[in-house]
Amino acid sequence: MRIEVGKKYRISGSDKPCEVVALDRNGTYWAMSEGLIYPHYQLVVISEWYDKDDPGEGWRLLHPDEDLEEGDEIFLPGAHPFDDWNCVEARNNRQTPGMHYRRRIAPQYVPYTWDDREELRGRWYRRNDNKDYERQVTLFDGGINNMFINGWEAKEFLQKCEWLDGTPCGKVVV
Repeated sequence: MRIEVGKKYRISGSDKPCEVVALDRNGTYWAMSEGLIYPHYQLVVISEWYDKDDPGEGWRLLHPDEDLEEGDEIFLPGAHPFDDWNCVEARNNRQTPGMHYRRRIAPQYVPYTWDDREELRGRWYRRNDNKDYERQVTLFDGGINNMFINGWEAKEFLQKCEWLDGTPCGKVVV
């Protein structure tokens, strides 16, 4: 690996980046890590450091103390030509220090309101406990503060029903 002044690298024994700040006449590079300057022979460079502050829309970065779960992803630069995030095969559910991990943010849902009735009219849904019997939204009752959808209070409709694609019968909170 070619070391360059001004670039950040991952070094052995630390989960913080070190930045190469100088290259002297003897060919020794000097790196700064956590406010201290070291000659290259005191550091073992593992790989280039990639800042990954933005996990992408709909994702959040994991805190280093969080256990890994199925579906989490790790940042592996250059591993895939289109995306540097790859699924994690969690061993012992522990993170490797210094690596970046992300988790998909589960959407939150709230009950529909009276203003949403035209969007719902004619959509098909089913009860969570009886997926064999499908129904179509045809009836609205109540008003601004107390809406009923096919006889279900909007809050119950969210809790006990789902659309045919499996998503909850509610509005996604943005």
